[in-house]
Amino acid sequence: MFVVLAAVDLGTKCNFELSFNVVPTITELREKILTTMTSENNVRRPGQPPFEFHRAQVFDERMEMWVDLVASSQLEDFCQIYVFQRESPWHRDTPGRIPPPQKPSTISYNSHMAHHDPGTPQSPYQPTPASAAYPQTYTRPDADPMDIPFSDKVRRVFDVCTAIGDSNVITIEVWKDVFHRFRLASETCLSHETVDDLFFTKADSNGDGVVTYGEFQNFSEMFPKVLDSLLYRSLRFEQDQIRKERMEAQMKVSEDLEKQLESATRAAQQCEDDAETELSRIRSLESDLQRLRLEERELQQDKLTAHKDSEEYRSHVRSAKAALSHARDQVKKNNISKKNAQRSVDQQQKKLSMAHSDRDRASNELDRLRQLVADQERELMKKEDIITRIERDLDETIQLAKDEEDPHLEEEVTRAQTDVSTAEQELQSVVDAENDVTKTHRQKQLEIQQMEQERQRLEDQTRGSRSHLEAKRDAKSILEQQLVDHQRAIETSRQIEDESDQRRDEEENKENDLVRMEIRLREQREAVERKEEVLQSAHRDFTLESGRGGRSPLPHSMSHYSQRRDVVM
Repeated sequence: MFVVLAAVDLGTKCNFELSFNVVPTITELREKILTTMTSENNVRRPGQPPFEFHRAQVFDERMEMWVDLVASSQLEDFCQIYVFQRESPWHRDTPGRIPPPQKPSTISYNSHMAHHDPGTPQSPYQPTPASAAYPQTYTRPDADPMDIPFSDKVRRVFDVCTAIGDSNVITIEVWKDVFHRFRLASETCLSHETVDDLFFTKADSNGDGVVTYGEFQNFSEMFPKVLDSLLYRSLRFEQDQIRKERMEAQMKVSEDLEKQLESATRAAQQCEDDAETELSRIRSLESDLQRLRLEERELQQDKLTAHKDSEEYRSHVRSAKAALSHARDQVKKNNISKKNAQRSVDQQQKKLSMAHSDRDRASNELDRLRQLVADQERELMKKEDIITRIERDLDETIQLAKDEEDPHLEEEVTRAQTDVSTAEQELQSVVDAENDVTKTHRQKQLEIQQMEQERQRLEDQTRGSRSHLEAKRDAKSILEQQLVDHQRAIETSRQIEDESDQRRDEEENKENDLVRMEIRLREQREAVERKEEVLQSAHRDFTLESGRGGRSPLPHSMSHYSQRRDVVM
């Protein structure tokens, strides 16, 4: 009994025991899964869409991981598989723990049965479709054929031959293929002429060129050791094919691991190259960043120098502006003094004008009042004195006003204004230079900031690349270890296979001697039987010719020979 544990999601996680007589093929396993899961789905989720098989994975105990199920050689007794359904709006596989296995609640699966000739008896050993190279639904290779009834042995071997020939009879080509495939037609066993002679003279009794089941049964009764050899070797051939499939699957897994290891190696190398490229870029950025920082320090020094010069020129401008302000204050004071002197002149002129008016009136009054000449003359003299005094005061005032005027004051103001304009122009030049230095300094600072950000990004990226590289290296190490373990397992399997082949060859060499002995004994037996027939015929003729009617002792001797022959056989 071969058991496969099949887990599936039918609303909840389920795990079923699927039983087979022998290791199932992928098609048989798929059919049983589909039949069982459909029934379970109908019971557990009535009214839901039918179960739809998509793919399956098996848990590899050696690799300790889930792998796609692609060959029957991946199956082991009580192995765990998981069946995936097609994604749909009604179903989606969700992560979850696989429960302990249980028997299916509904038994609706019938084992796969091939079509047989209705005229032939049924057997517990049913063949696979004729397209198969050998049957997969017979007793397991480790079963003892001695426990199989003789009729079942005949049916088993006959079905093997018909399955290979894709027919319900055995032709000479299939006969040769069977004896060659099971290593009976070889230099150490039977020659090709012997194999042909067995077919044409022993198996094909009616001479129609094919061997039917009845003819093969008769042949098996004549050569039971040949039948046992074919049965043993067909079972061994099936076991070898299963082992070969497993070895091919292991080799495929090994090739896949080598490809994965090669891919992981390339990925790790690419990560190392990327990390080295990023480190080169970081080193280049650090060099550029150091150069920019030096330029930035130089610009900072130039900026300080420009600022110092601008402050010095600002101090000169402030001094020039202070001198200009002082000159303007002096001009303003001088203007005030001039205004005051002019006001005094105007007052004196007004007084002079009034004195002239008084004189004129006095002169007119003199004419009118001559009689008052003396008085008026005295008064005139007084007025003259007053005019003289006023004129003297006026001259003094004018002279004082002229004395207050400073012809160099205006020149000093003009010169101060010129100095202020020159200082302001020089200050503007210095300020413009300082602004240019400040702008360049800011640009350098921006470049440094951008470069530092780029370096930080590259460093972060490098750290990520290193982590990715470490992960790739870990994956590579795991794959290398898996590959070594798998290659060691393959080597162990090959050693086991070589030992098994060696034991098989030793057993078959011994068995070949028995097969040849059986065929020789059969030929001897047939020769003895032919001689017995000749002896019986001669004895009858002699009895008739001699007229003897007594009992002949020949049957007793033949019976004795038959008993001795049975002992030999």
